[in-house]
Amino acid sequence: MSQTQIVFSVENVLESVKIVAELYPDLRLNGLYYYFPFTDEQLHAKEYVKEQIKHDSRKIDIKSAAKELVQFWNNNKKQIQTALDILRNEGKIILSVYKCNLTFYGSYGYYYAPDTLFLNVSKGNSEFWSETFLHELLHLVLYNEILSLPYNESEVIVDKIFIRLFGSMFPNYQKQF
Repeated sequence: MSQTQIVFSVENVLESVKIVAELYPDLRLNGLYYYFPFTDEQLHAKEYVKEQIKHDSRKIDIKSAAKELVQFWNNNKKQIQTALDILRNEGKIILSVYKCNLTFYGSYGYYYAPDTLFLNVSKGNSEFWSETFLHELLHLVLYNEILSLPYNESEVIVDKIFIRLFGSMFPNYQKQF
């Protein structure tokens, strides 16, 4: 059975800042939503970054977001596990633990293979975060399969599988392409 660790820590948010700094050009190029309030110069000033994190943590109730996501996982554990079992039976590798790091920065969600996803809770609500969480989880499960594909094609595959496995939970899910 797979488990998820939903975590908020300053260290994980700092890690997300480094990852988003690398993704930033692609986010802009693909016209994706993102929140990233740092210039290149500010990124090199670690104390400035930490102050921005403190500022954003006062604006955004990340602890409530974490509680809502844990509640979502617990309430839907059986259906999520069934979906992962379907993927395992289709030959996908399912890890025993996935880490979900909550952040304020980047697009709605992104992943860092093999087992970590980042969920931006600066925008949206618990339903949207839950959708994004499962979408990014599918990216991790399908990582080897979609690694060499262009961005748009990988999103189409993830969206199709999302709808097949989780469409009943999220009937208003919006495909990216």
